[in-house]
Formats: sequence, C-alpha cells, structure tokens
Amino acid sequence: MRRGVDLIAVGETIITDRLHAMLLGLQIGRSVVAVDNSYGKVHGYIDSWLEGSGAAVAKARSFAEARAMVT
Repeated sequence: MRRGVDLIAVGETIITDRLHAMLLGLQIGRSVVAVDNSYGKVHGYIDSWLEGSGAAVAKARSFAEARAMVT
C-alpha cells in the first residue's frame, strides 16, 4: 500500500483507468482524470457514488483526452 501511495503522490493530477487508483488518489487529495474500462466500471462508480459530491474527479473517454485535460 505504501509503495502505491508513494507512486501516485508524486503528481498533482492522476490519470488512471483503475478504480482503486482513482479512489486512493482522491483520498490523498489529488485531482483525478478517470478513463473508463471496457465494461464501464470506473465511470459507473463515479456516476453512482461521486457525482455531485465535489470530488476532484473528471471523466475522459481515452488517455489522449485525459492528457489533453491536464496540459
């Protein structure tokens, strides 16, 4: 766990398609751009649990779009 936190804590914004990386990033106070996986798990979680919560998370359709959102 510590290694994972150390890895993602380096940046200001995390781009990920992994649910647990998104949640961990939000818990340590980072902004997150979430790219969905093939079955909609990540965006589905955002829609169900984070929409309207004020969480610093944005949805992207691809990694290229996610990179464009943070640069």
